[in-house]
Amino acid sequence: MNPIVKTSTAAVMPSTGIGDGLVMATLCQNLANNGYVTTLYSTPIYSLREWFPSFIIERYPDSNEWLDICLKNDLVVVQNGFIHLKSNPIPKDAQFKHVKHFSLWQLDKSKPLVDNLIDMCHTDFHLKDVTKNNGIIVPNSYVHKKYPKRVIIHPASATLERAWPQKKYVKLANKLKKDGFDPAFIVSPEEKPLYHEIEKMGFKLNTFSSLKDVVGFINESGYLIGNDSGLGHMASCVGIPTVTLFAYSNRVNIWRPGWSPSIGVIAPPYVITKKLRFLLWKYCITVNQVYKAFKKLYNELN
Repeated sequence: MNPIVKTSTAAVMPSTGIGDGLVMATLCQNLANNGYVTTLYSTPIYSLREWFPSFIIERYPDSNEWLDICLKNDLVVVQNGFIHLKSNPIPKDAQFKHVKHFSLWQLDKSKPLVDNLIDMCHTDFHLKDVTKNNGIIVPNSYVHKKYPKRVIIHPASATLERAWPQKKYVKLANKLKKDGFDPAFIVSPEEKPLYHEIEKMGFKLNTFSSLKDVVGFINESGYLIGNDSGLGHMASCVGIPTVTLFAYSNRVNIWRPGWSPSIGVIAPPYVITKKLRFLLWKYCITVNQVYKAFKKLYNELN
């Protein structure tokens, strides 16, 4: 009789954003490549689960279930900001010694988060087969870079404080259009009422009923410009170069999309204090500054 070989299992619990789920999917892909039956718990990207064939994606567990899930797996990785971490924290108990909890502040802020995860795969988990790929496979019905001159502009962010002004995005779109590009604004149906000024200034707001259609639209485009948000990471992981606007310099390197070529744009250093930077960054980043960053990226790739 052949001996029964136990398969190792892993659970990965990211923070609450789309970007967090996509970045932590890279860890899942590497665990799966090295023999773990891996589950990613991420409600924001659950609808894309069929496009990640190497591992399982589930919605966030209930607060009273997540510690049981920890105990049922051989390895658990929890990102700081996971939805139940504060309300139902990891016990300081030997039963949970296989649970690794990490914060961004423990990482190397000079490089993107996805590159930090690659380092973690080597140093913390001693994985041999390591890739930067997060495992997403976009169906062939969405032709990659079908519209190479289409530049997606994503003006939204998690909060309005983190969003560059709409009028500046429209001025940027006009400059792109004059230079032969095809600017295309994209927002969610819920965000659309907040960005009606863009439509008043002559540009269509593209919205989609599913995240799959959003990814498909991005995948068929040439570039994406936007605020620090999950769609920048989505574009990057499907091979679309990005320009991302940041309020704080300490976010640029670690939160810059890390799969494809990218440039981070920040307010000039004369906005000194943290409070002033939070209030004024969006007014200090000029349209020309963003346009020059885009043209620099475009010229490097063409």
